[in-house]
Amino acid sequence: MISRKKWFEENGIVENKDKMPPRLTIAYTYYNEPELLKEQIKLWEDYPPGVEIMVIDDGSEEYPAYDILKDVYFTYGVNFQLWRVTRDLGFNSHGCRNLAAKYAPTDQICFLDMDMRLNPGDVGHLRRLAMNSKTIYRFNMYAVFKKQWYPYPGHINCFIVNKDTFWEAGGYDESYTGHHYGDRPLHKELDKLTKQANTGLTLNNYRTGRKIVTDYGLADDTIMPVYDNVEMKIRYPGEIPDFAAMANTLKSKLNFPFVRLM
Repeated sequence: MISRKKWFEENGIVENKDKMPPRLTIAYTYYNEPELLKEQIKLWEDYPPGVEIMVIDDGSEEYPAYDILKDVYFTYGVNFQLWRVTRDLGFNSHGCRNLAAKYAPTDQICFLDMDMRLNPGDVGHLRRLAMNSKTIYRFNMYAVFKKQWYPYPGHINCFIVNKDTFWEAGGYDESYTGHHYGDRPLHKELDKLTKQANTGLTLNNYRTGRKIVTDYGLADDTIMPVYDNVEMKIRYPGEIPDFAAMANTLKSKLNFPFVRLM
């Protein structure tokens, strides 16, 4: 793999060395979603200066994010980081978000899912927005369902939060690692510390939500839920766990191996 400097030289491109220090970090978790990532890259190319993009790969083995991003060079504006969890622990998106909050270089973090798209012009608006450390900022949303777009009342998982406030609320509880659960316990704690505000901006959600179901037809050695991206279901091999009993059974954070790749 050639160096970034050599690639720019060979392609006659002058790299912008006067990038604005980032004021906002936009953090995405990724898991074997190459087409969604490629669509995000097209948007990031046009993002304004002063934005940090963080992608946290949640242990993808079939389509690692690095294989898609290794030859991508942002010539203007965007600061970029790629991290990888080096073990596939099942659903560990919330642990990945804790990692982003740990290493984000800005006070404000915008958490988005890989299927949520934020237009470059709206990012410019967010970068200029004076944000309060005790306010959670949310988005309007349009979601696609049966190939039609419908207004949607936001998404609990997509929001902007101050990094210190995030940790004051405890961050995501990693006791739920492997299970598609944990948003609401965090937001319950955030609600005690913050007020809510709407950015007035709209996210486009290119994938419908998943439904949790019990599937006794899974292989006998299946112990973790299986993600069905065709029918958009989370299939549990047995009874759905008692999530309330799992809460805070693991006190520490970042309980997994990880590495920064880019």
